[in-house]
Amino acid sequence: KAPNTYSPIHHAEKCKNRRNLVLLQMEKQGKISAEICESAENTPLNIAKNENSFAEDYLSEALAEVRNHLFFPLTAYGKEICIYTALDVEKQRILEHLEYEKPQNGASSILITENLGGKTVAFLSDQPAGRRQAGSTLKPFSAYAPALEYDFIDESSYILDEPTDFSGYHPKNYNEKYYGYVNTKSALAKSLNIPAVKLLNAVGIEKSAQIMQKFGFYLEKEDKSLALALGATQNGVSLQELNSAYAAIANDGIYQKPSFVKLVTADRKLIYQPKTQKNVAISKESAFLLTDMLQETVKNGTAKKLNHLPLSLAAKTGTVGNSAGNSDAYCISFNQDYTISCWIGAKNGLLTNEITGGSLPTAVLQTVWNEFINNGYKESEKTIPFGIKNIKIDKISYEKEQKELLLDDFDRKKISFYYKKERIPKTKYNPFLEENGRFSDLYCKNNNICILLCVTEHCKFDLYRINKSTNEQVFLSSIENKDKFEYCDNNLT
Repeated sequence: KAPNTYSPIHHAEKCKNRRNLVLLQMEKQGKISAEICESAENTPLNIAKNENSFAEDYLSEALAEVRNHLFFPLTAYGKEICIYTALDVEKQRILEHLEYEKPQNGASSILITENLGGKTVAFLSDQPAGRRQAGSTLKPFSAYAPALEYDFIDESSYILDEPTDFSGYHPKNYNEKYYGYVNTKSALAKSLNIPAVKLLNAVGIEKSAQIMQKFGFYLEKEDKSLALALGATQNGVSLQELNSAYAAIANDGIYQKPSFVKLVTADRKLIYQPKTQKNVAISKESAFLLTDMLQETVKNGTAKKLNHLPLSLAAKTGTVGNSAGNSDAYCISFNQDYTISCWIGAKNGLLTNEITGGSLPTAVLQTVWNEFINNGYKESEKTIPFGIKNIKIDKISYEKEQKELLLDDFDRKKISFYYKKERIPKTKYNPFLEENGRFSDLYCKNNNICILLCVTEHCKFDLYRINKSTNEQVFLSSIENKDKFEYCDNNLT
């Protein structure tokens, strides 16, 4: 009855419930004893794979997609049924040849999307496709993409990371570690919780939900709370939904509905072809900034295992769990061409806390990308949108005072960020501002007039004596790189 509905591959729980119902009926009719019935009900499903098959997981998902979109069984449409998929044999072979030690009680799925076309080109899984909690992998969509799109932040914007009460909601950072003032780029790379919730709170839940829906996420009414910033949803998400959302970031903010199938014919007549639905989720400028921020996750954040690869990768990790263990761990990585995700989770119960998004899932993707390179893959170059500009600002003012001051040609430490052109800082660094140096004291020492100066780091001053009667200036000394400087003028009495 309903082989697709009760497929042990795609609907394991429904299959188990149906099996147990049949067993119960057999017991009631005296076909089996109560002991045999109980033993059979407690027996887990044993889904054996055909070792000689290739792309079995991929083709099963493709067939399920076709059946879900047609009104009648395939045989009702004709005798010769042809399903044309987006399968990339080389990429699928990479996944099927992967070797890594899976945790006890663990399951995994790996999925590759081609960004430009939005098609799923490779898929491997030992777990029926389903929906799981996504954890921090949703932060770019619930918090950062809306804040960038509605011009609440730049990647340089500072947020105070500290324990915060949001009208009774008390989120905490991982290990309850807080960093004080952090910029949004670092906050996302470190996957900090407080900044994410602050951004969602500032933008507004409704605006955030609208952006998420443009990225292909379906939200229930109950999902619309500040907990959405940390990935909490009623029904969870599928790995294909996650992958397609990240592929949209890579594709200049344009979302395309994911699909395994190109088209289906019956007796050479077209009976199914996925609609090419392209929606602008966010602007190309916001997508570029979000990509640059997620590249920081690879350079200095939770996905550093990918950093040594000679590719311009961006990534986000996510972990769902508590002090007793973790249920789900993700890493989603992408460049201009492909988005590759890995999920590792518990079949039931919990995995150890050692399994996080930044551990095994990231290590698996490191191997996958490395195999891309070994097969001669050359990545496409990412272009900078016209509306984006890289700007250098004064590093000292930025880090010590959270001020974004433009630098010209001054010999000072610099730090650069990308900005939307309309949001480039306007104030320039001025080395002659009064606060850069001031008199601390004026006194007499050994019959000499002495001046004690306090000097800001990396500032240079020239000290002159002026004769008021002649207005003549006499150079006395240059001062730089000293917290305090004492000058004594022995020409004055």
